[in-house]
Amino acid sequence: MATAHTEALFAAAAASVKHARGWARVWLVEQKVPEDVRDSVVLCRSEILTNAVRHQGSGEIVAARLVRFDDAAAVSVEDSGDVFLEHAVPVAEFAEGGRGLAVVRAVSAQWGVQPRAGGKVVWCEVARPHEPSPTDLINSRNAK
Repeated sequence: MATAHTEALFAAAAASVKHARGWARVWLVEQKVPEDVRDSVVLCRSEILTNAVRHQGSGEIVAARLVRFDDAAAVSVEDSGDVFLEHAVPVAEFAEGGRGLAVVRAVSAQWGVQPRAGGKVVWCEVARPHEPSPTDLINSRNAK
């Protein structure tokens, strides 16, 4: 079962990213998302929103979405920009920025960029690490 929330965000400022990050934390707590997943979702959302604010052309973020699934949460940010980085780019050791997508890649189960008419959507999914159950262990031994 999925529960979703969409925010329309039209301000391209650091204050809007800070507000969206705080709101996401509250919503994820209300949705009873486990803390380890919640922290990663908030981090990913912040990084994706920051990239949208800094790098897309018009300064308009069309929508920011959070979706909570039983064992995961997804983040998506739709903007009007035409920069389509599909991978994290190398960054100088002492650079002050440029690590956002590397962070997203490191803490999410999967992520991507989808072109849309008039812009793009950057998304990621954060899942709770799967801990093997006794049934998984029995099944893996019998699979030989």
